[in-house]
Amino acid sequence: MTFQDSVSQATFQADKLDEIAGVIGAPLGLLEVAERLRTKAQQIRDDRFRVLVVGEFKRGKSTLLNAMLGGEILPYRTVPCTAVVTLIRYGDAPEVRVVYDNGQDDEVLSLTEFRDRFSLTVQDAAAAVDEIRDAFASVKHAAISYPVELCRHRVELVDSPGLGEHRSRTERTLSFLPQADAVVLVLHAMSFISEDEVHFLENVLRPMGLQNIFFVVNGWNLIDEAVLRPEDAEIQRKELDDRIRHRLAPFCAANGKDLASERIFRVNALGALRARVRTPVAAGMLEESNVPAFEAALQRFLLVDRARVRADVLRCVVRSTLDEVKRFVGNQLALANKSVADIEAERATIQPNLERLRGVRIHITNFLQGTSSVLQDRLATTLNEHIRRIQEKLPEEISKFDLTPISKKWLVWEAIIGWTRNDEDKFHTQVKKCLEPQVQKLLERRFAQWQEAVVRNEMAAVAIDVEKHLQALAAEYRRVMKEIEEQIGFHGNPVKIEEQVKQWLGTDSGDGLRQFELSAQSTLGEPIGILITGGLVEILAENVLHVATGGITFIVSGVLALVKMGFREKNLQKQLQQAILDGIHRGLDDQALKCAADIRSKVKHGFEGLEKMIAGSISEEIAVIDASLQAIIDKKKQQEFSAEMERRKLKDSEGAIDASAEALLASLAKV
Repeated sequence: MTFQDSVSQATFQADKLDEIAGVIGAPLGLLEVAERLRTKAQQIRDDRFRVLVVGEFKRGKSTLLNAMLGGEILPYRTVPCTAVVTLIRYGDAPEVRVVYDNGQDDEVLSLTEFRDRFSLTVQDAAAAVDEIRDAFASVKHAAISYPVELCRHRVELVDSPGLGEHRSRTERTLSFLPQADAVVLVLHAMSFISEDEVHFLENVLRPMGLQNIFFVVNGWNLIDEAVLRPEDAEIQRKELDDRIRHRLAPFCAANGKDLASERIFRVNALGALRARVRTPVAAGMLEESNVPAFEAALQRFLLVDRARVRADVLRCVVRSTLDEVKRFVGNQLALANKSVADIEAERATIQPNLERLRGVRIHITNFLQGTSSVLQDRLATTLNEHIRRIQEKLPEEISKFDLTPISKKWLVWEAIIGWTRNDEDKFHTQVKKCLEPQVQKLLERRFAQWQEAVVRNEMAAVAIDVEKHLQALAAEYRRVMKEIEEQIGFHGNPVKIEEQVKQWLGTDSGDGLRQFELSAQSTLGEPIGILITGGLVEILAENVLHVATGGITFIVSGVLALVKMGFREKNLQKQLQQAILDGIHRGLDDQALKCAADIRSKVKHGFEGLEKMIAGSISEEIAVIDASLQAIIDKKKQQEFSAEMERRKLKDSEGAIDASAEALLASLAKV
C-alpha cells in the first residue's frame, strides 16, 4: 500500500464513521455515541496514533515518560502531581498548548510555566476526595511539542492522571480511553498487582477491545534492596516472574499470537532517567535499566503494526456501536404500534418485575457488604493471633541472629568515636546494617506462613460462596428480563450480568476471585521488617549513647573512667539481645494496627468494586427500560407522531447504519 493509498483509506474510514454518527445522532437521539464516533473519525483524519500511558499513583508513569524524553519534562514527585491528560507529540521546539472545553481560548506556555500551573500541589494531593475542588475540570488536555524521535510520525504519547487516586482525575483518564490505539500499563515490582489494576484490565480495557497493551513493571531494581543475600534476590525475581507470566500473559495475545515477550518489560525508569540526564549519557546504566528494550519494542510495534492495530480498534468500535443501535431500534420498533394508554398500562404491569430487579440489586448489595465485613474481621483477627505467636517465639528467633558485626566491638567506644565518623561508619548505621536484613527475613518468613495457612484458604472459601450466590442471582435476573421482554417486547441484555460475574470471578480462566487476592507483601504495604528495625536502631543507639556519656570523663580522668566504661560495656552487651527483643515486640504491636487497617481497606474496596459493577448494571437496565418507555410516550403525545412514520424512520436509519458499517468493515478487512 502506497502512502496515498493509506491516506485515501483513512479518509474513507473517517467518512463512514461520520455517516454513522450523523444517522444515530439527532435522528435517533444517541448523541453521546455519535460524538464518540466523530472524535474517532477526526483522529483518523489527522492520522494521530495515540499510546496512552496509564497506571495507579506511585507506579512511575511520568518518570518513565521523562526517561523516554531524556529529561525532566513532565512533573513527577512522590505525591500525585499529574492533573490533566497530557499529549506528547513531535515538535522541533519545546512548547505546551493547553486546550479547554468551555469555550476558553487555547493557551501557549513554556514547559516551566506548564509545570508550575498545571501540577497538583502537595495540599491537593493530600486532600480527601470530597474536599478537593477539581481546579482543572475545564481543561480538555495539554499538548506538549518536543523533539522526541518516537513521536516523529504523528505518534502521541499520552500521560494521564493516576487511576484510583481521585474520582474526577480517574474519570478524566477513563474518558480518554476511547481515543487510545494502544495502552502502556505501568505496574510496580514491589506491589504487583493490585485488585484495582486487575479490575482495570478485566472490566475496562478488555470490554473495549483494546488488545494492544504493553506492561511495564517498574522498580525491578528494588528487589535487590529488599533482600538479605544476592541469591535471595534471584529467588524473588523468579517468583515474581512466574506471577507476571500467570497474570499478564492472557492479555498479551493478539490475533492468535502469544506476544508476552514483546509486551512485558521489567524496568528501572528512574535509573534510565538518571542515565539520560548525565553528560555524556551513562550508556551502561541506561542499558541496565531495560528502558531502551521497551522503547525498541514500542518502535517496532508502531512501524509494523500501526495499520493493523487501528483496524482492530475501529472494528471493535463499529461492532459495539451496531449492537447498541440495534438494541435501541428494536425497543423503539416494539413500542411504535402501541398507544400511549397501552404503553402506560404495560409500564404499570412490569413494575412488579422492576421491583424484583431492584430486589436482586439490594440482595447483592447486602450480601457483598456482609461478606466483606465478615472477611475483614476474620483476616484481622487471624493476623493479630499470628503476630502474638510471632512475639511468643521471638526470644528463640533472636537467639539465632548473627550479632557478630556489632557485639564483637566495644560498643561504648564505637558510640563515642562515631560522633567523628561519616554516616556510613556511624554506630547507628552499623547496627542497622547488621539487624535490618535479619529482622526483615524473619518477618517475611513468618508472614508468608500466615499467607499460606490462612489468607489463601479464606479467599478460596469466599470465592466459592460469592460465586454461588451471584450465579443464583444472575439466573433470577435472566428470568425477570425474559418476562419483561415477553410483556412489552423490550430487548434487554439478560446475559450482561452473567458476563460481568464471569469477568469479576475469573471463571473463564479458572483463577477464582482474582481481584481479592492478598499477598503478605501487598497486604502489609512497606516491608514490615524495615519499618520495625528503624525504630529498633534508634532504641539501641540511644541506649549506647546514654551508657557512653562517661566517655568524656575518660578523656579527663583516665583509668577511673576506663574502669567505669568497662562495667558499662559488660552491662550493655548483656542488654543487647533484650533491647532487640523489646524493639521488635513494640514494633509488631504498632504494625498490627496498621496492617489490620490496610487489610480491611483492601477487602472493603474490592467488594465495593464488585458491588458497583453488578448492582450498577441492574440499575442501568432498569433505567434503560424506563427511559425507552418514556421516550415513546413523549413522542406519541406529540400530535405529529405516526407509528408508520416512526417505523419507517427507524428502519431507514438502521439500513443506513448497516450500509455504512458494512462498507467500513469491508475496508478494514483489507488491512
